[in-house]
Amino acid sequence: MHNTIHRKPATTPTSRDAAIQILGTPSTTKDQESIFSTGIADVLLHDIKWSIRSNKIVNELDEATEEHIASMIQEGFREGQLCVYDHESEETFYGYWSIRRYA
Repeated sequence: MHNTIHRKPATTPTSRDAAIQILGTPSTTKDQESIFSTGIADVLLHDIKWSIRSNKIVNELDEATEEHIASMIQEGFREGQLCVYDHESEETFYGYWSIRRYA
């Protein structure tokens, strides 16, 4: 998979951030023809909440996606939209990532 990520600078938590249920292990929800996968990845010593809507279960982020998130964190971003291209199916999938906040 190859990705392009559109992102925005850090802001206060959004309703989208609050709506994404992130568990310690990836989870999935089937919505019509697509699957909504969520999980946590370790990027630059940060727990990254991620979610991707695709046509198959995603258990972990690919290396290119993690590298791109790392570069965004180094630029000062704390969240962003994912746009992931799957070379096998030749489809583009979208999602969201953010640095996990602890209360």
